[in-house]
Amino acid sequence: MTGGPSPTVKLETAGSFVEIACHGAELKRWQVAGEDWLHDGAAHWWARTAPLLFPVVGKSRGDQVRTGGRTYPMPMHGFVASQPFALAAASTDTALFRLADNAASRRHFPYAFQLEIRYRLSARSISLDARVINNGDSEMPVAFGTHPAFVWPLPGGERQPHLVRFDRDVSNLVPQITPDGLFRRETHPVAMQGRDLWLGHGECFTGRALCFLGDGGTGVRFGPENGPFLKARGNGFRHLALWSKPRAPFLSIEHWTAHGEDVDADCDLAQRPDATLLMPGDELQVGTVYEIEA
Repeated sequence: MTGGPSPTVKLETAGSFVEIACHGAELKRWQVAGEDWLHDGAAHWWARTAPLLFPVVGKSRGDQVRTGGRTYPMPMHGFVASQPFALAAASTDTALFRLADNAASRRHFPYAFQLEIRYRLSARSISLDARVINNGDSEMPVAFGTHPAFVWPLPGGERQPHLVRFDRDVSNLVPQITPDGLFRRETHPVAMQGRDLWLGHGECFTGRALCFLGDGGTGVRFGPENGPFLKARGNGFRHLALWSKPRAPFLSIEHWTAHGEDVDADCDLAQRPDATLLMPGDELQVGTVYEIEA
């Protein structure tokens, strides 16, 4: 562990390493064979690298949520990215981070919870497993998501067009999202060739994510047509989202259990269509795996 404003944990194995900040349990760097595969957090483009999303995903109307008959402030994607996690266990290639409800979290979300994030590193892959536990005595509505931004172009794929290739057929109709981040019922088409989404220089991104609803378990490969590839797959997630900015040097491959609030809804957290409702003692478990295929 290193010092500084936010202590970090470094995992190493077989010529690869990752650095994870205790602040937000956020993956900050992933290097394999001397090459970086994660966005460096340059503020000119986006000052994050791989924030975690909890207890909501996306935007809430007026940056507020209602639950238990009261209204609470809620930032975009929740508050967990600004919370200090405890390092509960660590080895050379595995780290477990833990966050429990506290005075700061209860200003946004009045529930007793525990959030555990486990990272595992291998020579060419990293996995993230998340576990949310309801430690209270009432039903708890939650959502969880990942938001890692990978370098674009990938190492070894410089000056080659990149695509996202889905491992099964998906609909090319994605929800329209308002300028302030709320979801519309209307959809718009994304130009695809079969299972391939060609990214160009990011022109398909206009500041809003492309959300493939219902495809959280669909595997994707990102990179030039003939590789190298960055493979990503979620387990237990409902939705898959892709996000970048025009000509930005990263692509974010996101997995969500829920999405932002609907533009024509104004409802309690528990009434959102894709909320996960945990009874006392219940758990939500999800995970992702990212693998390099050179």
